[in-house]
Amino acid sequence: MCRIGRQCELFRRGTAPSGARRAAVPAVLALLVLSIPAFGVQPDEPGAAAPADHARQNVRRAQLDELIRRHLNSIREPSPEPLTAMINHAESLQDLAQQIGRFLEEFPDDPAFVRLTLSRLEAIYISCTVRGSGFARINQEAEKLRASDSPELKEAGEYWQLRVRLNEIEARRALGEKLDGAAVDAMRGFIDRYPASVRSIPLIEKVVQIALELNNDAWIDSLMGLMTKYHPDHPSTRSLEGRVRLRRNLGRPWRPALRTLDDREFDWKITAGRPTVVLFWASAHSPSVRTLGVLRSIRSRIKDAEFNVVAIAVERDAESATRALAQADLICHPTILRDSWKSELTQAYGIRSLPTILLLDDKLQLKTIIEPKEWNTGPRLTTALSELLSMPLTLEPEPTTTPAATSPADPPATGG
Repeated sequence: MCRIGRQCELFRRGTAPSGARRAAVPAVLALLVLSIPAFGVQPDEPGAAAPADHARQNVRRAQLDELIRRHLNSIREPSPEPLTAMINHAESLQDLAQQIGRFLEEFPDDPAFVRLTLSRLEAIYISCTVRGSGFARINQEAEKLRASDSPELKEAGEYWQLRVRLNEIEARRALGEKLDGAAVDAMRGFIDRYPASVRSIPLIEKVVQIALELNNDAWIDSLMGLMTKYHPDHPSTRSLEGRVRLRRNLGRPWRPALRTLDDREFDWKITAGRPTVVLFWASAHSPSVRTLGVLRSIRSRIKDAEFNVVAIAVERDAESATRALAQADLICHPTILRDSWKSELTQAYGIRSLPTILLLDDKLQLKTIIEPKEWNTGPRLTTALSELLSMPLTLEPEPTTTPAATSPADPPATGG
């Protein structure tokens, strides 16, 4: 009788001491497990370790999926300060990209190879965006994807190369350089080839934004037609419709329903007779708070600069908004959108980033829209307000003061 048989016989008869029986249980179970062929492969045959490797592969993939959910998906959620979210996760994303790379090297035939490859490149892109460098690496990685046999990887490779090119366009435009028409044509070419792809959506958003600034109605109509046809239920479709609606409201009265911080209906009549600055902001959003300071400086240091400020807090906490306004020492008409980004107003006019500023004339007609820019929201506000008030506004830097304590999560100066 084999060793397993003798152990089992002793247990069946009950002749082994109880303590010995308890101590022998793990050994018996282990022997039983080891005696069972693994998927028909004998222990001494090649490939006997495959089940253990397969289990380890599944565990590691599950761990990577959890990291993707925790770091990448959190950045994809709407936020008043998306750059802060990226900064908070930048190091983790860099580590995530490395972990995915090692996993795919060890298991190149993994069933999630394509999905993990795409998540890896997205993590690298966000990490490079935070650092402001390393985009050459994105181009190299994307070129490898374009050489792949997978149609999805080929498409993704072209997309990420366009995203890098788009970053270059925006940086140059911020410096006043002419729009790169060839790059816009490349984006439109991608959109025309892959209109149903979700990767076309951010490119459509960027081209629509450019078209709005150029007043190119033909581009706007064709691109919005693609969005409503292929992505009717995507949140970006409604957002883009709102941005187009807002831009086409220029020259028309703009006085939507608002609620004050103490939950009363806001009366637009109190702003009549003077130009009005409408500021969409949030107390936890550093560029928004700095914009409050710019408005305060214009008011306090430039004689005859008379205008209303309607500050619309895009947040649920009225107390936080009240404290931030008190610290900014800005006289304004405070209102709040307690549903934050899900409010009817932000949805209707495509307000997706802060600070967004609208300038209304003394008849409450919409004259200027200032969307967030990373580089020059303050100067553009000063220039636009100067035109609205028909008076020169030259704002000198304020005297240097001891800065207030800030959270490590506060980003560098940015338009969000």
